Amino acid sequence: MRKILDVYYDRFLAITRNPLFIKDVNTLRARFGKWGVNIPDEGFRSEKELQMAFDVLNANFHDYMAKIGGVYSTELLQSQQIPPINIRYFLKRILEKYGFNPIDDVNYQMIRQYVFFKDYGARPTHQIWRRENAKTGEHELWIRIFPYTSEGDLTHDFWKHKIIPEQMKMDNVRLRGKEKKTYNTQLSIYLEFRKALLICSGDIDRAIEVCRDLNCEQPSPFAEKIYELNPEYSPEYIRKIILDLHEFLIDLNLLPEEVDKR
Repeated sequence: MRKILDVYYDRFLAITRNPLFIKDVNTLRARFGKWGVNIPDEGFRSEKELQMAFDVLNANFHDYMAKIGGVYSTELLQSQQIPPINIRYFLKRILEKYGFNPIDDVNYQMIRQYVFFKDYGARPTHQIWRRENAKTGEHELWIRIFPYTSEGDLTHDFWKHKIIPEQMKMDNVRLRGKEKKTYNTQLSIYLEFRKALLICSGDIDRAIEVCRDLNCEQPSPFAEKIYELNPEYSPEYIRKIILDLHEFLIDLNLLPEEVDKR
């Protein structure tokens, strides 16, 4: 998420000065309070905190429905005493009322940020999703790049922490032509290797030995962790896993230069 200063931002900034718009937003926020959930004046601090609030709201609503026999009566619906479970519906109604296109996802994201986080300028710089190819049956990883997405948004950390984990969840992902059926296990080995690499001043061979040698007098915590997770792996196979993953990431240019040694 990053604040994007463009036409969308300018238009939304203008509407936030409209007293009627503010009244409608506050009315929506007040409905949460009736069900035991108070939206902080400064907004929620994270999506996780917002989800916790939704969980409380829904639990209180279901308790109420149990007390009245679980019947969604017409009178109850018309009085709008039910909680706003379908948040998207209510937010889109407000957008439409003030002349915004409710179908435009940018408008929706901005009003959602404004209502729950008080930060309406922040927008996602990308979208990632996996889908199955209808013709081949293979899983594909799709990345949506927006017109305002910059080079700085697609950093080394973006690929390392977002793209690769999603890629490795796909059933048809291969590493050097071999199926990565145990990717999570192999990734845990590689992460221990990266920790050892720091201790070994970037010496790849030394770091690998530190990770796979349990026979020395004082085995490293890296080796102990690896064999605890993967007791069936031989030292030779551990070395192969580390080198394959390391070379794979080098090919994608995802490693710092100081450890980019072939």
